[in-house]
Amino acid sequence: MESKNRKEAKERMIHIRLPEAMHKTLRIRAAEADETIQEWVLQAIEYKLGVREKAEYEEKNDNDVQQPKGVRNGNNNA
Repeated sequence: MESKNRKEAKERMIHIRLPEAMHKTLRIRAAEADETIQEWVLQAIEYKLGVREKAEYEEKNDNDVQQPKGVRNGNNNA
C-alpha cells in the first residue's frame, strides 16, 4: 500500500441539521449554479472564512476565495 503525501490536505466530514425550508432553498441554489450541494456549501464556507479569517485559512491565495454562485448579500435564510 502506497503512503500518502503528508503535504496533501486531509478532508474531514461534518454533519449539520437544517430546517426543511432552508434545505430546499439550498438544493435549488446549488442546482441553479449547476453544482452539487457539497460543492456549493464548500464554496460558501470558503467565502465566509476568506472574509473573516483570511490570514488563518490554509495557504489560500486571496484570489482563490470567491463568493459562490447563487449566494446573495445579506441574510439568506429560507
